[in-house]
Amino acid sequence: MGSGIISSKIYVNAESLGEEIEKFMHQGFNHLITITAMDRKTYIELIYHLSNLQGKVQHLSVRISKGKTSDARYFKYYSRCKDFVFILVSVLKKLYSTADIRELQKVDSENGFLKFVFAVSMLGLAGMPPFISFWAEFYMSLGLLAASTLIGVSFLMLLILKASVLVLTTFIFAGSSSKSKNHVKTPLISIGAALALNILMIILFPFYQQIMEHFIAKT
Repeated sequence: MGSGIISSKIYVNAESLGEEIEKFMHQGFNHLITITAMDRKTYIELIYHLSNLQGKVQHLSVRISKGKTSDARYFKYYSRCKDFVFILVSVLKKLYSTADIRELQKVDSENGFLKFVFAVSMLGLAGMPPFISFWAEFYMSLGLLAASTLIGVSFLMLLILKASVLVLTTFIFAGSSSKSKNHVKTPLISIGAALALNILMIILFPFYQQIMEHFIAKT
């Protein structure tokens, strides 16, 4: 996948960002479908392009938070970026087809764990702050780190890039009620609620493995 897929252009609206994401996703999916075996170089290249793409989504989210645009469609594009991360997870079998990764890390695209993460992520569309899905992905990253340093570090880097986007997304959507269409306020009550949910997920983190195992057993 060539470096021309993601240009250095700074996007100022959701339409142009969406066009770039559609192009990246189409070529990216075709690449993953037709490839017979992914080597580490190819995987790292995909991670690099995805990181650049998420940087553009972050740029748009900053513009929204500053009231420079009221278009919230970037969230749909950001969700598609995250879906592409799950696609990368599904091809780990091509890179490391060990039983440990398949059974212990639960990274198969048809596995219950991944379905659970995806289902929780969808709650963000209903107004649920995305911190919950962030911790689910963080848990998965720790497992990947134990199985493969390369893959684990790559996922942790992606989560670091996404952290600021998650914060802005939560505050923007929670405080979307504003007198001006071109300005988004962030009430203190929304910030407090988002922080409270984040703290709750930190407290519940030690029980995450039991929750995952229970859900997987049900699927």
